Amino acid sequence: MKNTVFFCLLAMFLGSAEASVSVAEDTKDLNGLIDVFVVDGAEAKKCHDQKGLDRMISSIVFLEKAFRVLHKNFPASTPPLKEKMMSGLESSCQVFHCDQPAKPERCVPSATEGRQMIFDNSVRRVKARLEKAGFDPESLTVQKSSTIARSDCPQSAQYYQDAYVTRYRVEDLFCYKAALDRQLLQLELKMAACGFIEEYAKFATENEKADLSKFEALVFGGIVADLDKVPSTFDGIDALAGIVKEIRGK
Repeated sequence: MKNTVFFCLLAMFLGSAEASVSVAEDTKDLNGLIDVFVVDGAEAKKCHDQKGLDRMISSIVFLEKAFRVLHKNFPASTPPLKEKMMSGLESSCQVFHCDQPAKPERCVPSATEGRQMIFDNSVRRVKARLEKAGFDPESLTVQKSSTIARSDCPQSAQYYQDAYVTRYRVEDLFCYKAALDRQLLQLELKMAACGFIEEYAKFATENEKADLSKFEALVFGGIVADLDKVPSTFDGIDALAGIVKEIRGK
């Protein structure tokens, strides 16, 4: 049991090592972009580049919303995000004198695009993460259609529940439901088979040479997590049918 838990956790870690980013890392990146905005925003104001300034602001606002989608426990900005950004920009403008024109070379199109590049790249990376997690990167809602097949969910329901708590991915919720349905189906079958347990005991006593291994596996075997192994469990139905036929013959 301990080995199973260990390997499940190891698989979960390996599966999310590249795609999963912690709350602390995303919080640090967002605060870092705000610091960049405070400086580059002042430069944009000196160049009267309102369009560029608005793009920076919208990029940071989008990233905060996206991080709230990717992390349920993403911390709220204190003070509120826009208030924090504009307060920082105002302080920066007092230092860099936003009311005075910037040097011409600082206001050419290439310089303007250069200031925006770091924000665009951050948005692009986070949108890719949103898509991988099953969200529409534009509306920040769960995508209506999922490309995940039930065969892509071979682990137990508990495994995907733990994975969702760690990663908050829509894929893990989908697989949790698929695995739970699979396990509940097996439980229902076992409960139905238990209705014949008395007849089984009597039949087994009177027919010592009868092969009842499949029926016993059906009733007493564990719950199978791997989807590919589920069909073998239902072989026990054949043995159950044999018992019923034998009992009716008497």
